[in-house]
Amino acid sequence: MKNKNIERGWLFKTKRDFAKRWNIEIEDRFYERCITLIGDIINPEQLSELEQKIFLIAGETYKGKKKFSGTISMLNRFNGLHDSYFVFHETALYSLLMQLKDVKFLEALENIINFCKKDKDDKFLLTFNDIALVSNKPFRLYYNDKYEFYPSNIEIFDKVLINDVLEFLKDYPKAKKQLSEALKNFITKENYRDVVDKTRLSLELFLKQLLNNEKSLENQKDEILQYFGNSLDENFKKMFLEILNYYQSLNNNRAKHCKSNSKEFKYYEVEFLFYLVGNFLQLFMTFNKFEKNN
Repeated sequence: MKNKNIERGWLFKTKRDFAKRWNIEIEDRFYERCITLIGDIINPEQLSELEQKIFLIAGETYKGKKKFSGTISMLNRFNGLHDSYFVFHETALYSLLMQLKDVKFLEALENIINFCKKDKDDKFLLTFNDIALVSNKPFRLYYNDKYEFYPSNIEIFDKVLINDVLEFLKDYPKAKKQLSEALKNFITKENYRDVVDKTRLSLELFLKQLLNNEKSLENQKDEILQYFGNSLDENFKKMFLEILNYYQSLNNNRAKHCKSNSKEFKYYEVEFLFYLVGNFLQLFMTFNKFEKNN
C-alpha cells in the first residue's frame, strides 16, 4: 500500500488504525465501497440518460429504467429529498455495476463520475483513492480537466511537480494543453520524441503568456531576468539560465530538429525531462505566489 504520491484521507486512516489495533488484514470490499460512493453522486432525474450511456459503453443491452420502490420514492419526494443509495440498488445501473469487474468496471466508473461531476472535487478524489488504497488496487483517480484512472505505479504523478503545476497552468490554457497531451502520451508510451517536444512547447507557451511576448524559448533569457528582478539571488538566476540553456540545446539536437531513429528517447530520459520542466514551472508558480503575498 506504499505510494508516496497519494494523500491519505479519513477512510484509509480509519481502516488502517483499526486493523493495526486488532492485528488484522483490511478486508477487500472495493466494488461495494465504490458503488456506495457512486450512488451518492447520481441525480435520479438524469438516471435514464446516464444508464443508456453506460450500457452502451459496457456493450450491454439496456432494457429501460427500473421502477423505484413506490413508498420510498413518494416519501422522499414529499420531503424534498433525492432517492438515496438504498433506492439506487434497485436500478439497472446498480445491477450492471455489480456484474462488471476489473478494467470494465473502472471504465464504467470513470464515465459515471465525469457525467455526474463537472468540476474538481478534492474530497471525492481523496475518498475514492482511499477506497483503492485500502483494497491495495494498482490504480488511482486523478483530475486533469476531467476524472481519469491511471496505474498507481506511474511515478510521474508527483503532487508538486506534476499535479500542482497542472492546476497552476489552468490560467495558461495553451501551455496546459501541451503538457497534458505530453503526459498522456508518456503514460501510454506513445512517441517519446513528441512527448519531449510538447513538454518544451508547454514551457515556451507559458513564458510567452507570462511575459506577454511572442519570443521563442531561447530568446526569453533577458525577459526572465527582468521578471525575477532583485527578488532572486544572482547566482540562482545564473544557474537557472544555465540549466535552461542546456535543456534548450538538448531539445534542438534530440527532438525539435532531429529525425534520426538512432536518437530515440528512452523512458528514463523522458521522465527526467518531465520533472525538469516541472521544476522550471514550479519555480514560477511559487515565485508568483510569494510575490502576491508580499
